[in-house]
Amino acid sequence: MTLSSQRIDLIKEELKEVIDQSSRDPIFHEVEKNLYRCKELEKSRMYGAAINLLKKNLEILDARIARHDMTFDVHEMNNLLINCNAELAQCYHSVIDYRRSMQYARAALNLDSKNTQAIYYLGSGQNKTGDFLGGYNTLKEIK
Repeated sequence: MTLSSQRIDLIKEELKEVIDQSSRDPIFHEVEKNLYRCKELEKSRMYGAAINLLKKNLEILDARIARHDMTFDVHEMNNLLINCNAELAQCYHSVIDYRRSMQYARAALNLDSKNTQAIYYLGSGQNKTGDFLGGYNTLKEIK
């Protein structure tokens, strides 16, 4: 399948618009870059470094909220908070700290009750800590 040069130009324009619109706020852009780095660290099983970077992300976002500067996109802020908390749940689960994993999974679920990553790590953590019925009921929600 070949693409005409006009179609390629249209695709480039669409991508440019998406990139330009994603994270116009420099603080959000930094957090997004850190999230990408964390995923790379997790692939290398460097969970401690990923946890530190994710906690730094949460501090950056909390500081932005604390300034009472409401010029940021609230939807984007929530998405970043959800992603950071869900990734922290995954990292803590990987280092067998199930209580902290569940804590961060609950924080993500407070912002998005349908986040399957957070539901999984909450339910899995409950199972690992002996709350089998709670874990079963939580994991049942993923369906």
